[in-house]
Amino acid sequence: MKVPIKTTNEKFYRQLLELLKPFPPINACTPSELDVLGHLLYYNDFYIDISLPMRDKIIFDYDTMIAICNKLNMNEYIYRNILTQLRKKSIVDKKSLKFRPYIKDKNNYSISFIFSIDNGE
Repeated sequence: MKVPIKTTNEKFYRQLLELLKPFPPINACTPSELDVLGHLLYYNDFYIDISLPMRDKIIFDYDTMIAICNKLNMNEYIYRNILTQLRKKSIVDKKSLKFRPYIKDKNNYSISFIFSIDNGE
């Protein structure tokens, strides 16, 4: 089954996280944590042509934090607390995204579910 989803570059990652919400480690995240993570992933994609170490510096830079806070209408204190929670859940490292390997190319992204049903119950 294919379900087409219309989206924008900025909304894509948040929508993807919502689809992944039932699965660890995303299932432990609050909506605010998913909002912040979605924006971090968006900036990771926005700067995809920059080397990974430099990209991480930009993603976790103060100016990027302010841009995300403004977009999400939250203050720095809340943003920093959310980052701390994402670190505790091993989704974000000190200054890098651990969730990055799950998302390769947003233009050709697909998710497949393979169910293994145990009839023995």
